Amino acid sequence: MVSLIFSGDFAPLVPLSETNKDHFSAINDLLSGADLHITNLECPLTSSDQKTEKTGPHIKADREAAALLPQAGVDIVCLANNHIFDYGEKGIIDTIKICEEINIETLGIVSRHDGKAQWIIREIKGLKLGFLNYCEHEFSVRSKGLMGACGYDPVDAYYDISRLRPQVDYLIVLYHGGNEYYDLPRPGLKKDFHYLADIGADAVFGHHTHV
Repeated sequence: MVSLIFSGDFAPLVPLSETNKDHFSAINDLLSGADLHITNLECPLTSSDQKTEKTGPHIKADREAAALLPQAGVDIVCLANNHIFDYGEKGIIDTIKICEEINIETLGIVSRHDGKAQWIIREIKGLKLGFLNYCEHEFSVRSKGLMGACGYDPVDAYYDISRLRPQVDYLIVLYHGGNEYYDLPRPGLKKDFHYLADIGADAVFGHHTHV
């Protein structure tokens, strides 16, 4: 049996030097028992001060905060979310570079060149697992030739899943969206999730609502 953990929304906004504590002691047993841990990294890891023009708060974390990811046993971070472009392409590039340095894979960013969704395939205990990451269309989504988050589009998702499905035993979609601080998915979102299952996803996991 393969054990997976999906978590979020992870945004270590307070510098570690100010918190000075073990953040995961209460759940270490749970985290250490999984074969794979995927979390939504809700903010870029960057020192950039060049904010994207948008409404709502701009959030980021520093390089030091990245140390929390391996401490939590994180293997893959989802970057398709509404804050990953808060500090533009520089914020995304810094985040990917820092994650690479600590051997954590990134998912959910679309390059400026081809505009196609990326996916990750992991083989665990003889099973091939495929992962896709989408988010709702907000300020972070790729546009105007810039790299950015992979926005959800039902037609694009159909072709993404059609290409990935033959390569894996199980296909999992991570979706960033919904209404914040509300326990239940809105009807339209449930419809989208059922659609993803109908076209080939074995499971769909959501994050973003902070509940």
